[in-house]
Amino acid sequence: MCTTKYDFDYDVIIIGGGIAGLSAALNIIERDQMLSVLILEATDSIGGRAKPIPIECKSNVSTFDSGGHFVSRRQTHLMNLLKRLDMEVVDYNFYGDSLTEIDTDRVLKSQLSFLMVGSDNEKDELVCFYKKLGDLCKNVSMENPMGSVESERLDSISMEEFILNELDSEVTRQHFRNIVRTTCGSEPVDVTPLFYLAYCNSAEGVLGPHLRVVNGGRQSYVNGGIHYLIEKMVEIIGENRIIINNPVLEITRSDQEVIICAIKKTLRCRCCIISVPPSKLLEIKFKPPLNPGKLKVLREMQGKTWIRFIATYKEPFWEKKELNGDVFINTKRAVKIVLNVSVPNCHVLTGLVDVQQFQEDFSNHDLEVLQQLSEYFGEEALDPLDYIERSWPESSQESAMCCNPSKLGIMKDFHEIRRPIGRKPSGYFLPDRKRLLIGTVTSVEQFKRG
Repeated sequence: MCTTKYDFDYDVIIIGGGIAGLSAALNIIERDQMLSVLILEATDSIGGRAKPIPIECKSNVSTFDSGGHFVSRRQTHLMNLLKRLDMEVVDYNFYGDSLTEIDTDRVLKSQLSFLMVGSDNEKDELVCFYKKLGDLCKNVSMENPMGSVESERLDSISMEEFILNELDSEVTRQHFRNIVRTTCGSEPVDVTPLFYLAYCNSAEGVLGPHLRVVNGGRQSYVNGGIHYLIEKMVEIIGENRIIINNPVLEITRSDQEVIICAIKKTLRCRCCIISVPPSKLLEIKFKPPLNPGKLKVLREMQGKTWIRFIATYKEPFWEKKELNGDVFINTKRAVKIVLNVSVPNCHVLTGLVDVQQFQEDFSNHDLEVLQQLSEYFGEEALDPLDYIERSWPESSQESAMCCNPSKLGIMKDFHEIRRPIGRKPSGYFLPDRKRLLIGTVTSVEQFKRG
């Protein structure tokens, strides 16, 4: 039996080099620099969806984050990480009305106020709805989603059914559908109320997603871009601790060790942390196999097929119409959401395109996207400086997007995703600490307590 750390290639091997995997490595190294840590990344670059791409802006070619752009000050773990790395967070301010396309004949303007609805009755209805959600949310968490007496019922219906049952006005219904789409990246019919409440409670509370959507999903941005955060973490961790282009094929766990068989080589470690999208995790062979609860949830967490477009312009022409550049579309059209993600000296509209709307003819989808934008903002939308598309399901780095449980009744097993496999840790170098951790936050917290 292995009893010292020198019997292993590494103390900890982290599979997945996105922000989650990098932050896990950073926390472990900062806690004990004597620990040997290695990150295995399947693709040709580190950072996952936070990958910079060159894009033409008004005055030059700028580096633009292809993944997330903005951060919320309610994201305490991320904000603490940015503070530790001495990175500047800039508050985002913009003005004008959002647009909501209710149907093909109705596009409503809405002010950036607490409630994006029109009449007093609709405001009152939405306030009561949020209060009910807040009460339900108190005993629901990702770690224990079944902790409420209402949990089983809330996991047996879709969010769409819940919205229809609880809200009478079609305006407030469409408003909250937008909240679910923007927060979870899924249609309300594909998410249960229990998952939605647990998701909200894990970070910002019930009002958090609403406040983010009211501000177009933006509160602050990292000066220099999210990719700058990746560069800083890699600099501290060290490139010598990272192997790219090295997908993992098989993981074998015993009481003595974890053996990781990757494309380039086979490695042995005390502890393995897995931080990859569910679809990629299912491509790895486990010995012994993962328990049925984990597999059940992983198989249900498959993302919706989207195309993301990014269009840059010389000027923010939407401001001439006193618009902020955001559009929420509730009709069966190609573009489902448009967000203004402009930063200084770069005027950018981005959004999601539902590829199912192009089943008959996919060849001219870029023209159709620009045409739809022109209906909201005018003909200037037809003439972008640059236009780029990214397909989330086809890009291995972006396949984690929009991964939510899609089957009713799945939340009772959801906690299995982040439950460690192996014996309970009692110290860094004791021989019984041979385990597998799936879920970076859980992994990091357990190392902190170890």
